[in-house]
Amino acid sequence: VITGLTVALPAWSDRPLAVENVSLEIAANEILCVVGESGSGKSVMAKTILRLLPAPHVRVTGGCIDFQDRDLLALDEDAMRAVRGARPPWRSIAIVRSSLHAQACAAANKRSSPSTVRFCAARVSIAQRSPGICAMSE
Repeated sequence: VITGLTVALPAWSDRPLAVENVSLEIAANEILCVVGESGSGKSVMAKTILRLLPAPHVRVTGGCIDFQDRDLLALDEDAMRAVRGARPPWRSIAIVRSSLHAQACAAANKRSSPSTVRFCAARVSIAQRSPGICAMSE
């Protein structure tokens, strides 16, 4: 469950916030696709869930992210690393980027779009780990 998530950008950015007051709930075994224009905050939201923002310039200024009865934003870095690599995997969080898995999928079909490549990478990652949350981002 994400409640009231707000993420601020650096002072030199073209706008003050990347994500503003986002709330959503994802049930077990549910898939949520976040779609938006370039720069709309999709990747920032994914990186925020995993606590992989480029601090101190991009920072969470409001909200909470509840996963497995814990607010991920309140965890220290060691505890967050444990969530990212938790066993069993359904208690973990993973991110899928255009990586070696994606490149391997693309090699099979050289005309694949970037979104098709990311989808293929997600399928590989989910099959390998079955994380509780899988965020796809570039």
